[in-house]
Amino acid sequence: MRTIIKTFILLLVIGLSLQSCGPRNPALSQLILGKWDIDITEAPDDIKTPFVNYEGWIKFHTDHTFDSEGEPHGIIDGEWAIDEESEVLSITVNQNLSDKSTWDISVEKKKMEWSNPTLDVSMDLTKS
Repeated sequence: MRTIIKTFILLLVIGLSLQSCGPRNPALSQLILGKWDIDITEAPDDIKTPFVNYEGWIKFHTDHTFDSEGEPHGIIDGEWAIDEESEVLSITVNQNLSDKSTWDISVEKKKMEWSNPTLDVSMDLTKS
């Protein structure tokens, strides 16, 4: 009986140890992949950023490209990168290579928030 109890405790300890060595939280660059609907955008009326649609959707691809369709710019595409440590997303639009913006982002389940304090713009997105 003692052998069974010791074996059970040993298996329990091993099981808990293996769980703690399991996968960590996915990186932001993995969490943002896929299509996101742009739900809410808050921006001053005079802001006309040439690198973001305020309505519509954006899709992030594994090859670090994106495409987006919506208002006010219609179809746009380009490249993206994330600084995992600072949680900053950089967007470069192909239609005008000088159009680069950076966004503080957070992702929780199927919700993503972007903000750019310099432009005083923030957006809420939901995974499609």
